[in-house]
Amino acid sequence: MVNYLIKQDSALYKCYWLFQELREALEKDDFNKFNTLVNDKSTLPGYMFTAIKTLRKYKRQIKNTMYYNGLSNGPLEGINNKIKVIKRISYGYRFFCNFRGKILLVFSLFSSSNTDKKPRYSKEERLAILDKRKELKVKRKNKKKAILFSIA
Repeated sequence: MVNYLIKQDSALYKCYWLFQELREALEKDDFNKFNTLVNDKSTLPGYMFTAIKTLRKYKRQIKNTMYYNGLSNGPLEGINNKIKVIKRISYGYRFFCNFRGKILLVFSLFSSSNTDKKPRYSKEERLAILDKRKELKVKRKNKKKAILFSIA
């Protein structure tokens, strides 16, 4: 079927064989062949010329792909996906430190140096902070009551 169609139109024939040559060059990581095909100044239909122009634009990245064969960002995408799942099932964390700790715990990224950290506040300081919070809460509650009674 393909042979019949490419025999019918010479432009389609050129495009088809250029495409096949490009595919082969990419499969074999042959940048020299790829470069000569992309830089060939032969007349091509508009849609194929647009594709070739795009390949010329990203030539450096394509060369890097051929040179660093076998590299993938798949593992990194997996980590990002797992972090999104943690975020979704946790219903949000109040403090970023807790969220970060959960991520480090899931990926077993804690080292012995991380666990030896001192607490941010001593026990007395934490109790003082909690007392201040309670006082502020009581003040706000009393203020709301005063506003309600002044309206009535």
